[in-house]
Amino acid sequence: MSRGSLAAGAVLAVAVVLLVVAGAYGIELDGDGSAGPSPLLDGPAPDIAISLLDGTGEIAAGEFRGDILVLHFWSPACPACVAVRTALLDLAVAYEAFGVTVVTVLVQGTPAAGRTFLGENGRSPLVSDAFDPDSEVALAYGVGPVPATYFIDRAGTVAGKVAGAAGFDLMGATIDTIIVGP
Repeated sequence: MSRGSLAAGAVLAVAVVLLVVAGAYGIELDGDGSAGPSPLLDGPAPDIAISLLDGTGEIAAGEFRGDILVLHFWSPACPACVAVRTALLDLAVAYEAFGVTVVTVLVQGTPAAGRTFLGENGRSPLVSDAFDPDSEVALAYGVGPVPATYFIDRAGTVAGKVAGAAGFDLMGATIDTIIVGP
């Protein structure tokens, strides 16, 4: 066998493993921002409590009952997370009057790296930034590759998930569907 054949075989094997893992967790790996399947959809959102990145306290999912919660998982090492951060900041402003709360969750990074990322890419008093040091919250949601964004309706049901670098339009359309119904 040639080296090229071996390399192609190895790449194919890795791709197959990733697809199997992605299928098992309901994760979409293409990163195009299209709606991704999730076993949590239409079920109750996991009951979580998580520390704020700035160290000022903790937040729990139950605090947001009655609001639409946008729960976004990110990493400072994720290039796509920069564009999504901008969209999230814009969403927080555009949908504030509709009872939409944006919470971002740092995974796969240190608090210092997270604070540097936020300093470079924007902060808002309308967005709560949290830290998941042991990935407990990410595991509860079945998060694979970041960015990943979950939408929880006013009753606490996971109403949507977007995998990959979603922009304002796709995330806004997901929120609009929750507000007005399908």
